[in-house]
Amino acid sequence: MDNIVILISDGHSNVLEGDTPTANAAAQLKATGATIYTIAVSENNNLVELNNINSDPNAEHLFIVGADRDYQAIARRLLDKLCQ
Repeated sequence: MDNIVILISDGHSNVLEGDTPTANAAAQLKATGATIYTIAVSENNNLVELNNINSDPNAEHLFIVGADRDYQAIARRLLDKLCQ
């Protein structure tokens, strides 16, 4: 079974972007073979930080909940990815 992490966040760490404890921890986790998906859930998301956390390619591992708050659509898209 694959190791998968799903992080739901606005991407705003309590430290600066880039080389942060969060980004470092994510890099260590990805180095073990884990796949990290991020779900951005704010109107003011820090997508740079979230993309530093999620696995590559970013377009396949970052989900953004829009103003319509269609959580069910995001859940379906994510489940489709996880069940491939």
